Amino acid sequence: AAAGSGLHVNASSGFGVSVLDGADGSQMFFNDRGASANSRLWRLLNNDGSFSINAMNDDISVKSSALAISSSGQATFGANHIQGSDTLRLLAPSTILFLDAQTDIVFRTSSTTERMRITSGGNVVVKSGLLEINSMSTTTGNTEIDKILFKKSHPLGFGTYTLGEIRSKTYGGYAGGLNFYTN
Repeated sequence: AAAGSGLHVNASSGFGVSVLDGADGSQMFFNDRGASANSRLWRLLNNDGSFSINAMNDDISVKSSALAISSSGQATFGANHIQGSDTLRLLAPSTILFLDAQTDIVFRTSSTTERMRITSGGNVVVKSGLLEINSMSTTTGNTEIDKILFKKSHPLGFGTYTLGEIRSKTYGGYAGGLNFYTN
């Protein structure tokens, strides 16, 4: 806000600081008078060690919780959650993604139906699905466009070398095939 048009905290150096201090917590409301009914009010709330951002109805009841952060650091975005210290767990209406610093990355379509896993050893496992590689190429030439490389580390530490390749090829943009290469 510009000076003189509402609350303005101005520090000549360092940070400008505004403090809300309440015995039972603190909250700040943001109101857009020009918005439609039950869509004009937002609240920042600090209560019992938790912080939240809520969309509010006009009667000051909570319409939805956009963000909640507990004192232990767990964050909830609406109906989606991020949990844990070594694990990032995202819950969405149709997909669950676990990112675990100790083990694997797991993609699920429900709490128990695993669809893909990237193991800590680097293996990719796709379960009952389709693995699609799409270069999005629109070329009309005769050229190779995608490839899968099979590599190995050099035993003396000189980087990696390619053992073999599978390359997709387009013929004039309307037909194609696979080329296999070995070294």
